[in-house]
Amino acid sequence: MYNDPMQSTFVHGLSNLAYFLLKPYIRYRFGKLMPKMHYEVHPDIDLKRKIPFLLIGNHQFEVDWAAVGTIWKNKPSPVLARSLVISAFERFKLEFLASGLITSPGEKQMRIIRDIDQSIKLGRPVLVFPEGEITNFGESRPVDKSIGKLVKILNTDVIIAKCKNGFMSLPRWGTSYRKDRAVFVEIFPLFKREQLPELDPSTIHTSIEQAIYHNDFADQRTRMRSIGGDAMAEGLDDYVYVCSACHALHTLEARGNSIHCSACSKEFLINEYGFIENAPFDTLVDWNNFQKQYIPDLKAMEFSSPAVFYDVDYPNYCHTVLGEFTIRYASGHFHFEGTEKLLPSTLHNEPIPTVIPVNKLLYVTLSHRNALIFSYQNRNYFIKIAHRAHSFRLVCEPD
Repeated sequence: MYNDPMQSTFVHGLSNLAYFLLKPYIRYRFGKLMPKMHYEVHPDIDLKRKIPFLLIGNHQFEVDWAAVGTIWKNKPSPVLARSLVISAFERFKLEFLASGLITSPGEKQMRIIRDIDQSIKLGRPVLVFPEGEITNFGESRPVDKSIGKLVKILNTDVIIAKCKNGFMSLPRWGTSYRKDRAVFVEIFPLFKREQLPELDPSTIHTSIEQAIYHNDFADQRTRMRSIGGDAMAEGLDDYVYVCSACHALHTLEARGNSIHCSACSKEFLINEYGFIENAPFDTLVDWNNFQKQYIPDLKAMEFSSPAVFYDVDYPNYCHTVLGEFTIRYASGHFHFEGTEKLLPSTLHNEPIPTVIPVNKLLYVTLSHRNALIFSYQNRNYFIKIAHRAHSFRLVCEPD
């Protein structure tokens, strides 16, 4: 439902007051996660500007919205997926305190465009990450083409906030902290409002995609910053599914700073700079490009994992953990095993199906590190998968 402007202005005023009072604590908490933050601000950028703008960032790590948003006096409202707001605390933090604009898969695109446009017209900047998801392997994802149309509709200044070294410091799949965590943020103007009438959406899209593109491994080759850590490889076996030496699938096990293949006994090492040793290639970008050719083989095999089923009530910002079960993929279907042991749902009368065809799933995404989210037959699924989360996501992609 579209918010009343007067009510929205009142709530936003309360939000700004709370944000002002809590900002030192917010910066402190974020500093614990990312201790070193370095900003390179273009001379034409005024961090205290009162005129609204559209801030566009590359999506490098889970809380990069805080890295690029908290330095502005007039805080930009981040556009966030609803899967990030499934508790009262997360709602307070992201929707109220950060003034986040929450999007829902499958909703009419004009609804979120209307909310963004209203924010701009009320003098509030907005922050968007047009890649959609956080990078898995350190290289920017393709940018959604709709960003060009959005910029034309908003007709406001466009500013880029480009994060570097965020993936190397806090990789999406990582289960432990690196010793030296730092992010380098470059802030610069891309378009003035006066330029936009002369530009078509396609040109705007291409310019944005080029402006935010980043490869953290290419950047690290010039930076060669020691990252360090005692468990730098752990969690990677949930995202890398093909051995680069023998080409076997699902035979990798990460432990400490090394990855071991049970099929060929090859051991790969992640060094203190984040590069891979003893492999045909030394970056995860190249490893992922290599393994993509095996997606048909992945879809033809069978694999499973322990998982946790969440009953998520998105409209009321709450969730219930129904319990543990096993999710198994085979022959184009997800099989849910052990669901009879789950707690009964308070949102649905129908039992959880035991078999679901993956080609019938809607709005499939991987959120956080390992939360598989999709819709099927008017029911929203939120499943945290213990192992091989990326593989479960990939088998849902159309051929």
